[in-house]
Amino acid sequence: MIISAKKVFDKPITIYSRNQSLDDCMLGLIRLKNQLNSIGINYNQVVKKMYTLDHIFEVKNWLLQHDQAIGLLAVKMNDIKLQIGKINDAWLQS
Repeated sequence: MIISAKKVFDKPITIYSRNQSLDDCMLGLIRLKNQLNSIGINYNQVVKKMYTLDHIFEVKNWLLQHDQAIGLLAVKMNDIKLQIGKINDAWLQS
């Protein structure tokens, strides 16, 4: 005789299922976030090093001209990381 768990425990049974394609997408986004972090760290190290090269006028000039682009890149990378975080939070709750 088969007795269901509902009858034994007299409680409803909750079944959770995972969406494999969403899981795969999240793994890809997590890898992307980690790569963006690494790129950002490396880029910041290069820029800091370039600022120490006082005797190279062209490098200083380039850095000054591209400060706005560097800032925009940082903002966009942060936006991507925030969106990945939101998707991750929703994914963990599903």
